[in-house]
Amino acid sequence: METAVEMLMAKLRDYHRFLGTLIVVGAYFYIGSLIQIYIRHEAGGTKYALLSVGCVIVGFLFTFRINKIKKEIEEEGA
Repeated sequence: METAVEMLMAKLRDYHRFLGTLIVVGAYFYIGSLIQIYIRHEAGGTKYALLSVGCVIVGFLFTFRINKIKKEIEEEGA
């Protein structure tokens, strides 16, 4: 049976993976928006820019949650 600290560590690793994925996907959306707006001169670039901003906002939420889990681990371990 897993202890509470082990479960929190597993959750922390998952959140780090989610955060990394969001950074990559957000970068792709940002690059897509630049291509749509400045290279192809087509409509739709603002959609990609908004998706990029959304990924950044969700990434910040994951960052705050990661910090909270780290504090819980410190409290459990101490």
